[in-house]
Amino acid sequence: MVKELSDTTKLSGAFLDNFFSNISNKLSAVATMCDVPDGSGNENWWPVVEEHNTENYRMGVADAAGQLYYGPGRSIDISDTSYFEQTMSGNRSISDVQKGNFRGGDS
Repeated sequence: MVKELSDTTKLSGAFLDNFFSNISNKLSAVATMCDVPDGSGNENWWPVVEEHNTENYRMGVADAAGQLYYGPGRSIDISDTSYFEQTMSGNRSISDVQKGNFRGGDS
């Protein structure tokens, strides 16, 4: 029983490592081909963002000033968040799930 639990834990860990690695690789590919966000709505990455935006999930692209664009005419300033600051320092960052307005409250 203990060995089976240990094996299951190892498999779950490997699955999660692979899952997050795949997401990271996809995001890196999108970032490589992205136009710099300018708020026009004409940037080449909008189809990717729209494909991934659902009722329960949003994807966005931020500019160097910390303005995150995540939908037509929708953006939010994330410049003061730890995940943005870490990313701008050259580190990858995974944050807690951002609910509603990206600040922990529902919008």
